[in-house]
Amino acid sequence: MAGRSQGWRDAARRSAGRAQSERLGEAEVAAIAADPSKQIAADIRQGIRDGIAGLYDCEDGPNGSITIETPFIFPNGDLLDLYVEQTADGFVVSDLGETCGWLFRVSGIDNLTSARRRKVREIENGTGAQFWQGNLRYQCESSGDIALGVHSVAQAALQMAELRHSTKAAPRPRNRDRLDEWFETKSLKVDRGV
Repeated sequence: MAGRSQGWRDAARRSAGRAQSERLGEAEVAAIAADPSKQIAADIRQGIRDGIAGLYDCEDGPNGSITIETPFIFPNGDLLDLYVEQTADGFVVSDLGETCGWLFRVSGIDNLTSARRRKVREIENGTGAQFWQGNLRYQCESSGDIALGVHSVAQAALQMAELRHSTKAAPRPRNRDRLDEWFETKSLKVDRGV
């Protein structure tokens, strides 16, 4: 088994080496020949590029979008899928509400306390993703920005998933509270002491 594993690694290295030499110009090949440590650095960079790209998969998604299967996992083991849609302004990377849906399924959180809203704003500021109408999203001006959008939305989703540990869920409005709000909108004063 170890020999078979080593053979696979050798074949991958040879393939990566061919791909690397095909991508390098003559000056870069000469620089690598003069300093072997540059080859090691080039191999590492290319290995990271190839390895990271292999962690993602894309397929056709709902309503003309592209589904991106990511390697990111919610704390309960569910995988995070993201979606890319083309818009008039470029592209939008979104979770299509999966994070909020996951939070509700796992912890029953269906509305945010003020503390959670503050945390959501911190997540938005830290990642660049936006929380809009229950979706995490990132606006991309061009297709070259999509990778950053995927990274930002995925990071925001995983941070949002941690909200299940923060403070209690906001209480659901009671009928009495709803009535009080309705009376206020109608400018009616009600004395509850009677």
